[in-house]
Amino acid sequence: MIWNMRFGRRLLHELLFGGALVVVALGATAPAFGATPDEVVVSEAPAKKTPNVLDGSVKAVVQIGNKVVVGGTFTKVKQPGGATFDRSRIFAFNATTFAIDPNFKPVFDREVDALAAGSDGHSVFVGGRFNSISGYARKGLIKLDLATGQRIMGFNAKPKGAVLDFARSGGKLYVAGNFPTINGNAIGALASVNETTGAVDTSFNLHYADPRSTSTTQGSLTVANLAITPDGKRLVTAGNFQHVNGLDRNQLAVLDLSTSPASVANWETDGFKFQCPSLRKPAWTTDLAMSPDGKWFVVTSTGAYAQGQLCDTASRWEVDQTGSGLQPTWVNWTGGDSLFSAAATKVAVYVGGHQRWMNNPDGNDSPGPGAVPRSGIAALDPANGLALSWNPGRNPRGEGVFALVPTATGLWVGSDTDYIAGQYRAKLAFMPSG
Repeated sequence: MIWNMRFGRRLLHELLFGGALVVVALGATAPAFGATPDEVVVSEAPAKKTPNVLDGSVKAVVQIGNKVVVGGTFTKVKQPGGATFDRSRIFAFNATTFAIDPNFKPVFDREVDALAAGSDGHSVFVGGRFNSISGYARKGLIKLDLATGQRIMGFNAKPKGAVLDFARSGGKLYVAGNFPTINGNAIGALASVNETTGAVDTSFNLHYADPRSTSTTQGSLTVANLAITPDGKRLVTAGNFQHVNGLDRNQLAVLDLSTSPASVANWETDGFKFQCPSLRKPAWTTDLAMSPDGKWFVVTSTGAYAQGQLCDTASRWEVDQTGSGLQPTWVNWTGGDSLFSAAATKVAVYVGGHQRWMNNPDGNDSPGPGAVPRSGIAALDPANGLALSWNPGRNPRGEGVFALVPTATGLWVGSDTDYIAGQYRAKLAFMPSG
């Protein structure tokens, strides 16, 4: 693994010094009018008049038709030039006018970490670390009516713990977190439930095991991130585990959903076995993003600088590879700063965190040869992983960007800071595509 990572660093230097102008030219192409994020890199300038989140942070964003739902740790939101609203960890607004919805105001006692659209177009799944909603005891997972914010009574999935991510396909909602059971079934960390009733598919029971720990931090079994192929045949999972169904799968596992029951795919890498220098992070993968065609995915990570390893990086992996000891197609190192979120389109891989640089394999809290400044957000070339010229910048960088969500008209950015491209957009910004 070490030798291959060093080979990747040498290749990156060759691309930086031999092909950087080509990458910059691509990144500088002006957006076509009416183009989608899959056709062009989004604008560096954020849209005006998006709602401002006045405290806490934004952890999740989903757009359902013409309504945007936002979740996180906040308690107050403000219409630019208008009223301030109390909103406990969730709110909704119109995607065209950006007007905050006065009727959607459920009250969560703790943070919302995950959102997913219901297939009916009129509901939203909410996951997080909460124990109640509007005074009603409900832990970790609930389905809400998009118009009223009220609980949809027919959905009764009850995890005994936190829900951190969702994937949805074919009437099934895949639920990831650190719960030991769901609806009383001992299906820990990852479950499949009926998206209408919440009934657990007991045949979907992949046994995740052996969470990582360090000398200072006791880890807990967690599946934290999911990414599913558009055809619903592969589900990529990341989190704090070392084995799935007894197979060696350290922090990253690809599942085959085309088999009955679902199985662990013949896809394994040793790239995430290393313990990064940060002993507070036994597991250090932070997000997954699937490509629009379902052929590859991106993994982001934290963990502190470790030369030649995958700590504090973004890396691309091919879905249909098979075997053990698989290697990434490319790696982009920050040089010691965490990345927490990723989104993949045809023309760019967007990554966010509190990074200062990209293209920085040899920088240890400093810019090494070939490094380019990218303050808290960047766009990478999907083919080779090099940073495109897109560089709106977030200052201050804060802890980081936690949500990057491409839509038909642009890119939503959710974070814990208030400025992007030098403009005030508190915790939430929209970068239009044309």
